[in-house]
Amino acid sequence: RWHQRAGRILAAMLLLHPGVLAGAVLLRSMVPLEPAVMPVLPGTPVLLAEGAQDPLVPRANAERLAAMLRDAGASVTLHWEPAGHGLTQSDLSVAQAWMRSQR
Repeated sequence: RWHQRAGRILAAMLLLHPGVLAGAVLLRSMVPLEPAVMPVLPGTPVLLAEGAQDPLVPRANAERLAAMLRDAGASVTLHWEPAGHGLTQSDLSVAQAWMRSQR
């Protein structure tokens, strides 16, 4: 699934190359890796849009990614959609509203 691969790539970039991304929308993302050194991401806005019934991304993994990013200083919004791994129209609406709020 493209959105899961993209989410892992963006999460890895945040963890390995702080400052490259001004922010990120991660859709059904998970912890991609454990960095040797935690990044410093002061105030970097990140939206994690997760599925509450996602069989591929356990809730604990998504929460762990949110905690890792918060510990690095990112401003994390963790949104739980009553859905599985597939994206919904509501996910897109939440992402759009979140992006507008970041201006």
